[in-house]
Amino acid sequence: MKNLPFATLKMRRVLVAVLLAPLAVGAQTSKSSGAGAVAAKRAAVTKAFQAGDYPGASQLGDAYLRAQPHDNEVRLMVANSYAWTGRYEQAIHHYSQLADTDQAAKAKLGMANVYRWNGLAGAAEPLYRQVLTAEPGNKDAAEGLTYAQRETRPMTSAGVFLGKDNLDTERRGIALSHRRTDASRRHRLEIEVNALQDKRRALKVNQRDVTLRYAGIADPLKPKLEISAQQSPDNALFAAGEIRIPNTPVTVGAGRVNWGKMAFDPNALAANLTANQLRLQASMPTPAGAVYGSYSGYRVSDRNRIQDVLLKLTPAWQPLKVQEIKFFVGYEARTARFNSPAYWSPADGNHLVTVGVGGDWVKLRSERSFSLQYGYPVGGEAVNSYSASAGLRYWLSDRVALHTSLAHQRSARVGAYRATTGMVTIQGAW
Repeated sequence: MKNLPFATLKMRRVLVAVLLAPLAVGAQTSKSSGAGAVAAKRAAVTKAFQAGDYPGASQLGDAYLRAQPHDNEVRLMVANSYAWTGRYEQAIHHYSQLADTDQAAKAKLGMANVYRWNGLAGAAEPLYRQVLTAEPGNKDAAEGLTYAQRETRPMTSAGVFLGKDNLDTERRGIALSHRRTDASRRHRLEIEVNALQDKRRALKVNQRDVTLRYAGIADPLKPKLEISAQQSPDNALFAAGEIRIPNTPVTVGAGRVNWGKMAFDPNALAANLTANQLRLQASMPTPAGAVYGSYSGYRVSDRNRIQDVLLKLTPAWQPLKVQEIKFFVGYEARTARFNSPAYWSPADGNHLVTVGVGGDWVKLRSERSFSLQYGYPVGGEAVNSYSASAGLRYWLSDRVALHTSLAHQRSARVGAYRATTGMVTIQGAW
């Protein structure tokens, strides 16, 4: 090389540069193409999230984060998408990974909301307080703390109930209860005193009982226990409990229940009917939507066997882009060994396919809900069925609320059956 003329060396360098140029351009193009693909995937997640397609945003976001695990803004969108569609375990997983990032405060607020929505208001309280310590003006954290305290503070309630149907059945009742959560926010106790009267034409039956309830709020098994002592029309003791099967969405319960009171019929109450109950229920979010199912089997003291089945799907895709309003479809059934004149017991069964719409609006001062449902008969004694319900809880102050509800059903069983029920309750938090 030392003996080559300068011009020859220069020509060789130019030739090498020309030969390597396509490789350099290809590498640069490949790099630009890869960056463009990443940007496109990120934009797809953002678009789905901003459009309210939270199932889509969570699915696209998970795929994106496998390649871009340090994109904290996208991870927050994914966490919120899971939280807002009821998939709380996945939401907590993503929120936890944002603990020491620039999105930590928002993630802590999101995690507090998830705990509260999942019935763990006691676990949510300190997180709301931590956010407020760092950001005293955070309105969402202040409201979340208020909601959590309404669940954890002791509460006393007094209410009246009225129900009527077109068979001349009428129920009037009053209830007084007090609920308290312990200092650890892990256990809840409630005591309730009830007095009611069922009547139909000349038959009139009075019923009174005292009920004690326990709930292990923070326990993974979610244990619940209820013991009720009836003083009228006869002395009787009832008890029921339930637990969640570990690592599943299934809850199983069993007990001895007051069938005469549950039946909404003075004949059943006068006969002091009881029942042994087995109950299974499960609620699970899926990519297709929220799925709920329940089964209740009753061995009634008159030797009858009643079985109730309920299935419900709230699709992820909704025709109305309003987060508070959801359409649903389902199936309801009741079967009985024999027909009893003392309560509804369709010997030929009662099977309905249902469609409906429901809504929930939760604000700082008011909580409103409604449900409309139509049932199409598909078997047994079933006929066309309609039902509607509405509820309102309005906070008169930070500690006092008025709760009202109204429900009506038509032709839920054979014949032109109609029933209307209403309730008014005053609640005070201490």
